[in-house]
Amino acid sequence: MQRLFSTVPNNITAAPSVSADLHVHSDVNAGGASDDGDTQAFAFRDATGRMLYAFWLSGAKPTNGSDTITVNATLTVENPVKEPALIDLLSGAVYGGMAGGTSFTVPAIDSAMLLAERSMVPM
Repeated sequence: MQRLFSTVPNNITAAPSVSADLHVHSDVNAGGASDDGDTQAFAFRDATGRMLYAFWLSGAKPTNGSDTITVNATLTVENPVKEPALIDLLSGAVYGGMAGGTSFTVPAIDSAMLLAERSMVPM
């Protein structure tokens, strides 16, 4: 969570009543990841109502290494993200250029990633 809070403004709070779902594509099953308890997705909101979603693969055993398991997945969120930015908290990379909406094809790794409004990400 330290990387989450050092990446985005400090005025975010958990939004447990807002749904977020990460679905691993059935045609890609790297490392044995599946939707059966192997994925996590959570919603957060800032003071102005902008949404941020954190997601990751949770089925892999934790290690101290930097190798990751990557799968293609669909992140479906309840509240639309108009100008999304995808943030890899492990590498610090930020990706833009995605279409806004409520369903996003994303790479999912066994480390936290964020999907947020571009305006929330200091660059």
